[in-house]
Amino acid sequence: MSNPVFDSLPRYPDDEQIVEDLTGVQTEDTLFSSEVKLIIDQEETIDSQKKSEDIPTDFDKIKQLVLTNQNLREFLTEVEDKFKTNIDARESEIKLLANELKHLNEKVKI
Repeated sequence: MSNPVFDSLPRYPDDEQIVEDLTGVQTEDTLFSSEVKLIIDQEETIDSQKKSEDIPTDFDKIKQLVLTNQNLREFLTEVEDKFKTNIDARESEIKLLANELKHLNEKVKI
């Protein structure tokens, strides 16, 4: 059976907490643990700030993708231009060779 009065009393994790709650004075252990918690919180804040600086934002990722896309388009345009130039040059060579062949055929017929 539980006693409602007893159950309503606060539960303390350790004696230092009882002393602190009753007297308002922190013992060395609770002061130390408070300082440690504060230092840990500060380090976690610094770590999270560093991580957020290291991780690119969605805007940065999109910007990088757009630049990459533009670079790829420029590269493909250059390749296409060179390819067309090579095709045009080959067509010109083929026409010249065809004309030479035609002249040689005419000479052979004569």
